[in-house]
Amino acid sequence: NVDLFVAGHYHSYFRTCDKLYKGVCGGDGVGGTLHVTVGTAGYELTKGTLVPEDWTEVFLKVYGYGRVTVNRTNLIWEFVRDEDGMVLDRVVLEKGEFGSDYHRALH
Repeated sequence: NVDLFVAGHYHSYFRTCDKLYKGVCGGDGVGGTLHVTVGTAGYELTKGTLVPEDWTEVFLKVYGYGRVTVNRTNLIWEFVRDEDGMVLDRVVLEKGEFGSDYHRALH
């Protein structure tokens, strides 16, 4: 029942596909978690590349930070580039009132 998992340490920005479960991207009615790694706040960025996987949706090697906006029905995750404030990745996790009608919109 985890919708979003945010981690750091790896010095880049990385996001998986929607509803990742056991290495497979899910669809409607399939559970799973969206994984985000944000390690782009100051230390030298990773020089190598990420091992390509089918579930890798976004991989960026730029300085930036994560921004979260929450209201009654939405959690909006954005990755913002430090240099100019441009939003390079955006995900909206949407739920109806009191957790019903759950779905995600990736932007």
